[in-house]
Amino acid sequence: MTAIASARAVGAGQCGICGRPVGAYGRHIPDEVRARVTGAFQAVNYGTRPLGALAAGGLATLIGLRPTLWLTAGGATLGFLWLLPSPLPWFRMPGTSAAIPASAPSS
Repeated sequence: MTAIASARAVGAGQCGICGRPVGAYGRHIPDEVRARVTGAFQAVNYGTRPLGALAAGGLATLIGLRPTLWLTAGGATLGFLWLLPSPLPWFRMPGTSAAIPASAPSS
C-alpha cells in the first residue's frame, strides 16, 4: 500500500509542477511569444523525462533498485542548493511590490 501512496504523491507533485507555470504565462508572457515559451517549456519538461528514466534504469542495474531510489530522493531534495547563491531567490516579477532584502546579491 505504501508504494501506491508514494506513486500518487509523485503524480500529484508532477501535476503541480507542470500546471503551475500556465497561470504565469497569461499574466507575464506577451501574446506574440507565448506559443514559443510554452513549446520550449514543454520540450524541456517532457523531453528530459525519458532520459532520466533511462539513466535511472541503468543506475538501478548497476547498483540496485533501493540505492538508486535513495540517490534519487537525495538528489531531488538537494537539487535546489545550486540556486541559493544565485540572484534567483530574490527575483520578483516587475510590477510587484515585494521588498528586496538588503542582503540580496546584486547581479
